[in-house]
Amino acid sequence: MSKDNRDVTTERFVTVGTIRKSHGLNGEVLVAFATGASLPVLVGKRVWVTPPTHKVSENVFSSIGEFGGGYLVKLSNVDSIEEAHVLSNRSLVCAVEDLPSEVVDAVRDETDPDSVLGFKVSSDNYGDLGMVSEYLVTKANDCVVIQGPYGELILPVIDEVLIDVDYEHKILHVHVQKGTIESDPL
Repeated sequence: MSKDNRDVTTERFVTVGTIRKSHGLNGEVLVAFATGASLPVLVGKRVWVTPPTHKVSENVFSSIGEFGGGYLVKLSNVDSIEEAHVLSNRSLVCAVEDLPSEVVDAVRDETDPDSVLGFKVSSDNYGDLGMVSEYLVTKANDCVVIQGPYGELILPVIDEVLIDVDYEHKILHVHVQKGTIESDPL
């Protein structure tokens, strides 16, 4: 989940994922989808890249396949590694009218900030950090408040910290930046 997903979600459009990076020579991209809902239904659907580039905005999902814990996606108007590389960290937005209602509902449920309350938080460098007790929306970055063995921690919801959101198992996978935790567990 990212701040971008909530910003673009409206009554007419919903953000279905974020392009993480280019992959391969033919314009494929690795995408973190906002939902685990039946992704094959997106193939053939219109999708917009936001913010748009000078060349790429409206596309069609040509293919979606699982790849290394994420998804490898081919967009109709992206044909080279150069075009794909420019799309890194941009959102993929679909018109609500183009999607089955169960996909729209799943995306809206999972991109709601309160949907992570009570999630377990696991760090790649500190292990179990506790549970999300609050979600804060600030001018700089959104943050999650975590109650656990290190007391109360506040972590920003940014790419450098938030590795993955596992909605199925209700776990946030994070990387704790140096200096955030100064003591041993309580």
